[in-house]
Amino acid sequence: MELAVSQTCQTLRRVGKRFVVSKLSQTPSSNRKDNPNEPKKIIKPSTTSMVDTIPKLCFSKENIYQNQFNHRSVMSRCSLLTKSYSVFQNKNPSWYSYKSKKQIHIAAAPPCWITPREIEEVLEANKLPYHKGYTCYSTVCFDCCCEEKVSDNKELKLLINIRTGVILCKQCGKYLHWNDMKKTLNKSNVFQSTLKPIVYQHQENTKPLNHPAWLNSIPLDDSVSDTLEGDYSHISPDVYMQYNIRYIENDQQNYFIFPYYNITQKDIVGFKKSVTYGNDNSLPPEVIKHEKELTLFGWHLINNNHKEIILTCNEFDSLAITENLGIPSLSLPYGVTTFSPELLPYLEQFDHIILWFNNEYRAKQNLHQFASKLSLSRCSVVNSESNDGAFSILVNNGKEKVKELVQSCKSLSHDHIVTFKELADSVYSELINAKENAGVQFQRFPVLNEYLKGHRRGELTIFTGPTGSGKTTFLSELSLDLCMQGVRTLWGSFEIKNQRLLNILLHQYSGMQLENYMEQFNHWSNSFQSLPFYFMTYYGSQDLQQVLKTIEYAIYIYDIEHIVIDNLQFMTSVNHGEDRFLIMDKAISLFRKCASDYNVHITLVVHPRKENEGSSLQTASIYGSAKASQEADNVLILQTSEKLSMQISKNRYSGSIGSIPLKFNHESLCLSGFYRNPSTNEAVLPVLKPQRPVQNIKVLRKDSR
Repeated sequence: MELAVSQTCQTLRRVGKRFVVSKLSQTPSSNRKDNPNEPKKIIKPSTTSMVDTIPKLCFSKENIYQNQFNHRSVMSRCSLLTKSYSVFQNKNPSWYSYKSKKQIHIAAAPPCWITPREIEEVLEANKLPYHKGYTCYSTVCFDCCCEEKVSDNKELKLLINIRTGVILCKQCGKYLHWNDMKKTLNKSNVFQSTLKPIVYQHQENTKPLNHPAWLNSIPLDDSVSDTLEGDYSHISPDVYMQYNIRYIENDQQNYFIFPYYNITQKDIVGFKKSVTYGNDNSLPPEVIKHEKELTLFGWHLINNNHKEIILTCNEFDSLAITENLGIPSLSLPYGVTTFSPELLPYLEQFDHIILWFNNEYRAKQNLHQFASKLSLSRCSVVNSESNDGAFSILVNNGKEKVKELVQSCKSLSHDHIVTFKELADSVYSELINAKENAGVQFQRFPVLNEYLKGHRRGELTIFTGPTGSGKTTFLSELSLDLCMQGVRTLWGSFEIKNQRLLNILLHQYSGMQLENYMEQFNHWSNSFQSLPFYFMTYYGSQDLQQVLKTIEYAIYIYDIEHIVIDNLQFMTSVNHGEDRFLIMDKAISLFRKCASDYNVHITLVVHPRKENEGSSLQTASIYGSAKASQEADNVLILQTSEKLSMQISKNRYSGSIGSIPLKFNHESLCLSGFYRNPSTNEAVLPVLKPQRPVQNIKVLRKDSR
């Protein structure tokens, strides 16, 4: 049995699994005397592992039980509203445990997370040629390649994402996951071109070409483009035709139709219906699709010879680049809000990617995160003094300015030492756009903007307050306020279950006591599901490293910007002989590093020490050592001693400290006082004024002298 355990440990290390070998407290069968009167103990599988089947295998004369189960992901969207979670499942992972004197426990990694070594071992074991690229492994597709061609690197069309395991073929469009491919290879044990992987199927009546908007549109040829007025006349008819852009003209609104092609460049998977700027620029584009998500705009113009590309966040910016430079350009389907890892295979062939985003706060914050997914070594960025994209610069400054900016793009590769000359443009942009760079403004708590100036990424906020004072209620409304403005939020509620948390959020979102107005539940539920809210499914005490892996996974997949952890004490369980304060310091340091490395804002709830009843809390009241207040950028304290208020006791960005009053509404569960009149549907937000004047901490110290 020792040999079996040793061999299994080596296998687990090879594939990058974390595990612990422990002894079972079990009496050997040879020394145990059975008592017929003693009831036999029946060992049941843990309910947390959700074991479905346990097939028995034979290995080294011992029985190994392979637990195959649907492991619930640590990530789920906000469709928990009717107490049914929309859970992202990792299907059938194989974990081994031994029913003997020793048992192997594997610490679960986030779902769909694989290692490069695992990919290489499987491909080498099946004698499949491969090439490691920037973000994907390239190998042969056993549906569209012949055996005599598999050794040619040009035929390595099957792309495997190094981190998520999502597989996509550029030639036949097959889409499957790494686990599905391993099953196929294990069954055949050799390369076979007749095997069919799982493919995402579509119904004929859902294709975008059958949509009324596409059928009612006309191509933007010479006769139509000549009628375009204003800025759109700067784009030639040939460029409109290259991108296959169509046009809808009627009495009320005029629309552009931007088509998106699949990876084979043969079929249109969806399109955007966008209002022309001349009518109503405030209306967002309507997205019509029949696949999971849109791809990259302009992809059908790319061939294998293209090794450099300019990536923008707007379709008209791509048109302007093609108009000026005569080369194709790609555009992200959802602008700067998110960049799905499923788009990485489309960009694998490029050795140089130039990112041209505008200089708005959200765009600048997401730019480095998107470049990290693409590999910083091949990414450059276009820095423009204004907030304009390529299309606006073409209209206002002409073609020469567009060429000049592209030629002066700067690399994003890692440099640990820089000079002011290299940062001068960034400093200038930060000064001239000071208000925008202060972060996302709070709408429910506008007085909070006078202190914190906004919600910024890359910061750590420590939040504390007495037990039962409403810390979770306040943070749920604060995160809801930011999420309603497009800040992608991940909640880790270890203290209360997600159903209860979403109950509070839905009350605060609607502004009313929904249990008394259930006829409006569907309306608010459907509206709430459109928010970029994500929730961890952890509950109770958890391993800190596992939570950090989950956060890393969420940032990579969902482009998370704000993370709420409620609370720290659930990840600092102490074993015998360990120092509790040392463990808390380590946890805070890891969260601080996570916020800085991934450029996300982490709000961390830390319980206070036991204080005298009725006394106000201070920064020193935070449980643990001084590490929490030292590492934090902001320290917020919920005070209940006199009146319900929020105290800002540390503010690293502007130095302004003070206190703001809070007003709890029992029907909407909002600490901002927000509520909605159910009969008139009118939203009401009371005006809350600071209890102390806003002053800078440095001024206070100077006056005290």
